[in-house]
Amino acid sequence: MKRAAWTQVGTTRPNDCSLTVDRLMEGNDYMFRVFAENEEGKSPALETSDVVTPRRAPDLNSDIEL
Repeated sequence: MKRAAWTQVGTTRPNDCSLTVDRLMEGNDYMFRVFAENEEGKSPALETSDVVTPRRAPDLNSDIEL
């Protein structure tokens, strides 16, 4: 996948191991990269090796036939 641009989507506290990203468009492919930053500076980027494609969660109130 060729990335068009990088956009910062959030920051976390030092001990956080996850981040929820809002406003992704269903069906679009996304790649993520992570930096660590402290008073010494910013680390090299760690990039996802696979794309992430958001899908809408099934409606838990609807009937599902198996």
